[in-house]
Amino acid sequence: MAGFRILFILASNHAGSHLLAERLAADPQCLAVGELANLRKFLGRRGPSSSGTDSSYGSDPLYAGLSALPETVWHQTIWERRGRQFGTLIDNSKRLDWLCRTRDAAASVHVVHLLRDPRAFVHRVGSILASDRALRTQRWRECRRQLQPRLLWASRAEVFAWRWLRENRGIADFLLRQDMPAARVSYEELIAAPKSTVERLFADFGLPSFQLHEAHAAIAASPTFKPAWRDQGAAPEPDLRWLEELSQESQAAVLELAPLRAFLAGLGYRMGPEGLMPLAEPVGA
Repeated sequence: MAGFRILFILASNHAGSHLLAERLAADPQCLAVGELANLRKFLGRRGPSSSGTDSSYGSDPLYAGLSALPETVWHQTIWERRGRQFGTLIDNSKRLDWLCRTRDAAASVHVVHLLRDPRAFVHRVGSILASDRALRTQRWRECRRQLQPRLLWASRAEVFAWRWLRENRGIADFLLRQDMPAARVSYEELIAAPKSTVERLFADFGLPSFQLHEAHAAIAASPTFKPAWRDQGAAPEPDLRWLEELSQESQAAVLELAPLRAFLAGLGYRMGPEGLMPLAEPVGA
């Protein structure tokens, strides 16, 4: 029997994975290990990241020397260094390739597919990759990966919406092929009802009932974090900047992308006035 669990959060960037990780790790049986796939990147970084993510990897002895070890033993090393105290490690690296590279025979693997409205993704990624050169790179990359020549002349919003679709469809397809416990949740559900959402995830995975422990949450806070929302405390406001800052034309371009709407409907969601909303019944994927 596996000695511990790794709960991987898979998502596109800017989906709220840090928020979900910290909510899950408010339970004393859990420990958030942050975006572990980016440990080396954080250790070598000088200055803030473009995504607004910060890290305490360099100052936390729990992660000292970890980068010199094979990645396949990182989770188990963390678990053993903490005296096998925590039954579940929360890794919000988001990356599918990271999960595949680091699946540990000593651990059972659980997965949460975290979704966020693609309009929020288009807004955030578009603000980071704002230059014409960055857009050209994204056009060519998505054109090659998705065999979609039309992306060579599509709008900025369409290019990033297709990227969101490729990334999340890849996660969904992977989970259909795997025999591992998996669940799906949206950022909008998490921000509206954090405790009941996390309780549902614990029940889906057959974990002991979720026990919110504020003192533990403070001690076991994720080593990667978003200072901008951590400062808001236990009840951050929903990030709806895309509603005001993403043009109506760009929002409409995302809403009108039929393959994206069909994909969301297959997972049981639609794009509502302020983000993803659950459908009464999922339609065929």
